Amino acid sequence: MTLSFGSNCVLMRPLAGPSHAPPHASHRPPAPPPWPPGRRTLLLWPLAGVLVLAAISELSLQGVGHQPGTLLLAAGRFCGLTGLWLWVASFLLLLRPAALEQACGGLDQVYRLHHGLGIAAYIATLAHPLLLATAQGPRSEAARALLFAMEGPILAGWAGLVLLMAILAATFWWRLPYRLWRRIHLLSAPAFALAAGHAWILAPAPSWAYRALVGMALACALVAGALRYGLRNGRYATCDYRVARVAHPGPEITELTLTPLGAPLPWQPGQFVFAAFADGRHFHGCGEFHPFTLAGTEDPGGRLTLLIKSLGPCTRNIQTIEPGVPARVQGPFGAFFGALDPARPQLWIAGGIGITPFLAAADRLSPAAEPVDLVHLHRDDPSSCAARLQQLAQHHPRLTPHDLAGETSAAVLFEWLTTHLAHLADRQVFLCGPPGLVDELRPLLAQAGIRREDIHWERFDLR
Repeated sequence: MTLSFGSNCVLMRPLAGPSHAPPHASHRPPAPPPWPPGRRTLLLWPLAGVLVLAAISELSLQGVGHQPGTLLLAAGRFCGLTGLWLWVASFLLLLRPAALEQACGGLDQVYRLHHGLGIAAYIATLAHPLLLATAQGPRSEAARALLFAMEGPILAGWAGLVLLMAILAATFWWRLPYRLWRRIHLLSAPAFALAAGHAWILAPAPSWAYRALVGMALACALVAGALRYGLRNGRYATCDYRVARVAHPGPEITELTLTPLGAPLPWQPGQFVFAAFADGRHFHGCGEFHPFTLAGTEDPGGRLTLLIKSLGPCTRNIQTIEPGVPARVQGPFGAFFGALDPARPQLWIAGGIGITPFLAAADRLSPAAEPVDLVHLHRDDPSSCAARLQQLAQHHPRLTPHDLAGETSAAVLFEWLTTHLAHLADRQVFLCGPPGLVDELRPLLAQAGIRREDIHWERFDLR
């Protein structure tokens, strides 16, 4: 499964299953506001400093201007170092620190930056041998020897580049099952080791400065890899919970109530957690962390509610879970409703299981809030969610639910919105649902006069 929430809430497909459910605690402090956009550039300063140092090192080593090819030679080696450090930066982003998520404006943006750095690392790494060969003369024997030499360090560099290309292809072009994709993604460790070994052995003389930068990159990658392994296996940044209640409100939907075994997680509506379930008496857990949206009502005991739809092997297996199963939870992440202005009329649109964050937000509506229209599209049995929405509407007169059973088309939904709802252009809009629905609906809403900055969604994908 997969999903998304936040400035954009989009359910995405390739994982093992999404979940939604929020546990609210009245003592919980409000989530800190995101950093101003200007502060985000601070994250790139350390990397920029390393790259400037690498450039100075290359320019001083090569003595630019002594011969026509020296600038290309310096640029080639600079691209090699740049590729390594961009690769390291992409590793560090996978650690999901809360401060970094706030700085980037959501975990989906962190993963988007991770993808962008991976592509940039590949481009820089590919430019490295091409520039070096061009510096020798495009058709010279020296260029062919440099590109195609059957020597260990040269072959190691090409092997690292090919593995990186395979990882990017598996992420952006091949729609592989999540577990297969994850195994391919693990090749990033040996790929980086091959590239770093190539750079270390072939460091230009005097090699101490070049190797110092390569060594720093390798050390940072090792630390990031160890921390990532610990995070994936729940060795740190993890809270212990236990499944207290299991319900099945609809076809292939499981509602879980998790009780904390220690300090509960603070959370806000629209946020999500990563959760992994262990074995029970009659249940064999996947042991893998997957993202699940929080949904539910205020709970002074810190209990979490997850609404999980069967969308993959792991979430399909969770449909058979039983009370008493231990769970490990990481988070919370996301800020889907971070920009919500209760002084403005709202339009909330949920597709299928994307109703989950809205259930949590509706429970916290202020009696003084402006009117909220909540539109739910789905093709499954709506009885459970419809009953919950009607119950919420009774307690929050400013909330008006609209149940569009059997509808999944963005065009049909847009026609319904323009026909039944007035003053669309004055509303804040929050979308959560399948990516196709959200991507098709956003431009239609903009055509209706809604400002693009008032259309909020959050895209999240583990790939």
